[in-house]
Amino acid sequence: MNRQAVYANIPTSQSWHGLNKQAQKEAVEAAIDSFVSELEQVGAEPDEWEATDLGAALNAVFAGWYTLAITYVCRGLEPPESRAQEWHRNEETPDIRKLRDALAYVRGAPTR
Repeated sequence: MNRQAVYANIPTSQSWHGLNKQAQKEAVEAAIDSFVSELEQVGAEPDEWEATDLGAALNAVFAGWYTLAITYVCRGLEPPESRAQEWHRNEETPDIRKLRDALAYVRGAPTR
């Protein structure tokens, strides 16, 4: 997966704090979409690490905690060799379809 392509969709810290809540929500949603698209492009499903952080990011967006959400997106981008342990997929790990469904739901939610 091209992690740099996803990072390119994430505002810098300085620009992030200059965004209003609606722009922050849209930026996080775009970063999540970019992350999932990169997985799709290489024909991969998210591993447990990635899916957990993307799920947490989606929940944080829904709660209106956009800074926390973008932090989870960045955490999910940690390459496997930088993680504390390997996180393999299991039967409970959300797949791309479920993440896309959740993203569509969150996009329809009001800005908080």
